[in-house]
Amino acid sequence: LSLGDVRRVLSGVAFVTVLVEAGVSVVLAGRFWIGYHYRWDKALWHGVFHGVAGFTNEGFSLYPDSLERFSTDLIVLAPLAISVVVGGLGFPVLVDLYAHRHNRKWRGLTLHSRLTLAMTAVLLLVGCVAIGAAEWTNPATFGTRGAVAKAAMAVFGSGPPRTAGFSVVPIGEMSDEGLFATMVLMFIGAGSAGTSGGFKIFTTAVLGLVGWVPALRRRGV
Repeated sequence: LSLGDVRRVLSGVAFVTVLVEAGVSVVLAGRFWIGYHYRWDKALWHGVFHGVAGFTNEGFSLYPDSLERFSTDLIVLAPLAISVVVGGLGFPVLVDLYAHRHNRKWRGLTLHSRLTLAMTAVLLLVGCVAIGAAEWTNPATFGTRGAVAKAAMAVFGSGPPRTAGFSVVPIGEMSDEGLFATMVLMFIGAGSAGTSGGFKIFTTAVLGLVGWVPALRRRGV
């Protein structure tokens, strides 16, 4: 980026931020108002608060049990999970995607964007499988739920731990395996120059490749 690109980058960042936060806030506020019969002002406040906390990866909740009371409500969990993941990609990736919105070729993106997007997908899948397998029969977390609810909770459990603090199960009741998977995800974190913490996805991917490529060369690949 050059100095002349600053305005374009800032406008892109502002557009994505407002779009995601406003969209999630509207969905959540409507759900709280219609589905849980909150007063309209309370529904709006809770919707906006959690919509902003999701995209910025703060993970703060207005409830003492985080989001446990909504553990089977996909209308609440799905928008929050999407906003957490989008915010966790990092603004360089979001700007790159916006800049290439008309050219949808994978190779048109920067190496940073491609590695971040690929690793995000891998971590979401691996985290979902690991946490789901660890907690599937745990009666204190997933065990008493139906298969669809368990799958939804596993998906939600693989995203926010890397970048935010939302939880749909009591953390203290998770199995050792589930806690270990969660801590690994927390350590890795999400994308660089975004709203998340952690070791960062790109750094993890680069270090993994640094160790993998020499191993392949030694084997003659």
